[in-house]
Order: sequence, then C-alpha cells, then structure tokens
Amino acid sequence: MGESDSLSLALEDYLETMLNIYDNEKVIKVSNIAKKLNISKASVTQTITRLKRLGLVNQESYNPVTLTFTGMETARKIRDRHKLIKRYLIELESLKQRHIYKRDCWIKSIDY
Repeated sequence: MGESDSLSLALEDYLETMLNIYDNEKVIKVSNIAKKLNISKASVTQTITRLKRLGLVNQESYNPVTLTFTGMETARKIRDRHKLIKRYLIELESLKQRHIYKRDCWIKSIDY
C-alpha cells in the first residue's frame, strides 16, 4: 500500500480498533473486533479480507488477526491523528466557553 493510497473511514476505524485491542489484549480476535465496533462477525470477516488484500493484516481461517508492519504503522498514524483532532476539538470548545464567559461578564457590566 503506497503513501498516496487512502483508506475509507470505516477501514481506518477497523485498524484503530485492532490496534487498541492488540495494545490491551495482545490477541486480535474477530469476535472482539465485532464487539468493539458493534457489528456482525461476518462483516468483520469480509473487511479482514479487504485489509489482507491491502497488505495491512494477516489471518489464517479461524485464527487471530495480526497487523502487518505496514498495518501497525498505518494504525498508529490513524490513532495519532484522531488523538490530535480530539485535542483540537477539546481546546476549541474550551476557547468557546471562555469567550462566552467573557462576553457574559461584559454584558453584566453594562449599565442600562
């Protein structure tokens, strides 16, 4: 998979979920992915097939899934990007709240 190739948001979710499962449990099972994403095991199996074709995961029938080196790196980049976006949104919300507070203080200070 080249740098210019892009993954759908759904495939990104799968990779990030698999990385999180791996970090917590060290074994990535189809049933755990299905549970975390709240989808059927059949859907997970179909997506695993797509990710295998992209060279991002390995899996033999009825065995746990493993992230390839490329899959692991891609999943880490996705998770890092999601963390950055989350921090940005939290900071943006904090700035909005401070602005609202300052505006409210200013309005209260006006003599009618």
